[in-house]
Amino acid sequence: MTDTIRVIEVRFFNGRREFRHDDPFLHLAKTVSIKFRSQKNGDENKIVTMHRTTDALLNSVIYWAFTVRRVHSISGFADDWSVDMFAKRDVARHITSRETKALIKTMVHAISKAILGFRADKVGTHSNPSTVAMAMCLTNVPIFTIMLIGRQSSDAFLLCIRRQVQKFTTVISSRMVLNDSCFTIPDKFANLEGPRAPGAHNNFAAVAQNGANAAR
Repeated sequence: MTDTIRVIEVRFFNGRREFRHDDPFLHLAKTVSIKFRSQKNGDENKIVTMHRTTDALLNSVIYWAFTVRRVHSISGFADDWSVDMFAKRDVARHITSRETKALIKTMVHAISKAILGFRADKVGTHSNPSTVAMAMCLTNVPIFTIMLIGRQSSDAFLLCIRRQVQKFTTVISSRMVLNDSCFTIPDKFANLEGPRAPGAHNNFAAVAQNGANAAR
């Protein structure tokens, strides 16, 4: 399973200069790098770096600086504490998945179905990675980059991509009509049948059932 991130595995940099966690300007760092010790796919000690943005809300550096400072402020803090620690009645404990799920649902309800197109009962903790992948897809981030940032071993995460998102097909219609015609090089040996057509020699189902030469 994936290990919870520890505070010491969150590092802040301005170029090559690393910030101490008690630096008063920690939130002004240019990048934050996070080490993932072990993951479900077997990878170990993978570091992912995110850069600060100019967005008032969606800024990884500011949020991670806030998180690190929050955990540091808890009485009895130790470097090996995980980032999901918080104090309740002066007692340090972990944030639970149930609490995280409730917070996500509260935010979705506050934003409303009119804006998002779905209700709060349709989301949960599984929504976080799919949301990030979707956000990168909408900005045309290459699949291999999404895999590296998301620490994916395959492109199976594409199952999380929601084709019904309105912006998913932005400019695609315009691009499809850029070439008004396509010339095909004459080739008498070319197979004009679609590979999915029943009986086509490249049809996988036909080959699997009848053999490679049966459809010819």
